Amino acid sequence: MHEIKDYPLPAVFSDGDCSLCMREIAHYRRLDRNRHIQWVDITRRPEQLAAHGLSLHTAMARFHVLDSRGVWQTGAWGFNEMWSHLAYYR
Repeated sequence: MHEIKDYPLPAVFSDGDCSLCMREIAHYRRLDRNRHIQWVDITRRPEQLAAHGLSLHTAMARFHVLDSRGVWQTGAWGFNEMWSHLAYYR
């Protein structure tokens, strides 16, 4: 687990080339009316991965969310972190 300091918003990292993934992310983005999450398309902003010590290969293997404390949450924990910032899922 990598820790990044002073990260203001949780960030959801997703595969913008995956149509199924993007439909699901679009659903969550619509629910993020107050913009409590930063949405990062790793296929269009790969430098964001490197900036946080994550390789494209690793990012593609599991769902990744960088929480507001700068700690990686992956898989089900990543979904839990994302949902905790969406009023509909709280």
